[in-house]
Amino acid sequence: MARQSAPATAQNPVVTSLRLDPRRVKLSPGEQVQFQISVNWSNGATIVPALIWAVDAGQVSPRGLYTAGAVPGTHRVIAMLESGLLADTSIVTVQGAVSSPPQPPPPASVRPAAPPASVRPAAPPPTRGDWKEPAGFIRVTSRDFSSKAKTDSDRGADGSQGWDGAEFRYSNLTIAQDRSAPLSPPNFLRMLYPPRAVRAGTTFSPGVVQTLSLTGQAYGARKYRKIYLRTAFRVSANWQGHSTMTNKMFFMRATQDSVSRPEPIIRLRGAGSGPLQLNVDLQGSPRDKRNIGVQSNLPPNQGVAVANNVQRGQWHLLEAVLEMGGNGQANGRLRLWLDGALTHDYSDIEYEGSGSQTAYWDVLHIAPTWGGIGGTINALMWLDYDEFYVSGAP
Repeated sequence: MARQSAPATAQNPVVTSLRLDPRRVKLSPGEQVQFQISVNWSNGATIVPALIWAVDAGQVSPRGLYTAGAVPGTHRVIAMLESGLLADTSIVTVQGAVSSPPQPPPPASVRPAAPPASVRPAAPPPTRGDWKEPAGFIRVTSRDFSSKAKTDSDRGADGSQGWDGAEFRYSNLTIAQDRSAPLSPPNFLRMLYPPRAVRAGTTFSPGVVQTLSLTGQAYGARKYRKIYLRTAFRVSANWQGHSTMTNKMFFMRATQDSVSRPEPIIRLRGAGSGPLQLNVDLQGSPRDKRNIGVQSNLPPNQGVAVANNVQRGQWHLLEAVLEMGGNGQANGRLRLWLDGALTHDYSDIEYEGSGSQTAYWDVLHIAPTWGGIGGTINALMWLDYDEFYVSGAP
């Protein structure tokens, strides 16, 4: 659905609406369709400005001519203003597949080499019976991203689904569809990274999606020192890692003495088109037994091969358990599973500093951050989330 842009002045007209047609189309592999763009400007003009085009399968020309690929299923064509402030999406259903002529088997004495570990296909996500949620944890919230808030107070089933409504401010947050999504198809959250130069010393984030305070009335006014998280994520096939390898995905915030305390950050460590590693930053944690410092970096210490096998363009299931530990002691615990395999298990983290109050896990903060020293995003890319489930225990 097209979105509305910010108000304009008479001296500075802006595009107020953008529409991509046809809205839905069915094609066979190799067939083409010419997409049309209609726009409205604040001064009444209808001239189509420069656009950025993106597809998740097939090909699209700079003028919107789409050619269906050989992959059957439901795919998206996206047209976006160069500013990234407005975008619209059409759905293409590709029917059937192009069959290639059979290839003769290799000679009996020759065996195909196994692919290197860096490109080994990831394991399929585990089924519900294999999830790692500890016994006795209470469901706090679950969001399937079937809708997005339209105003700050739009927190109902057709809005932010009980989460913070502030997400409505961010045009780079969209609801898309993929019937192959592993947790709650077809809808999912897509966070867009339009091509742009990021000013030196700054970062880029497509926006913020977050829960309300987990200790508040919206979730039963309970206090959780143990939290379980589950989501499925996917980065676009053309994902470009920042040169500093800083590609933050989401944060889990805690509160102590009425101020924010530790903030473990789940991220993908990797630059350019190189390998991506599931990784954790302990931002704000006072210390750990390894004395790495106030912002410790936690690489995988269990399933290292799995953690280094995050594939672009492919869904991955991520689970986490965070346990607060004792007051002022480095005995908090963090565990991560990627596609059902344990990759991180650290039990020497000081989440809770010495203080007059007890710390509790408080806000799930999905605010992806790209970089930290500027840089350039070369082409439209995205980060997807299919559902987010949170449970907890005292």
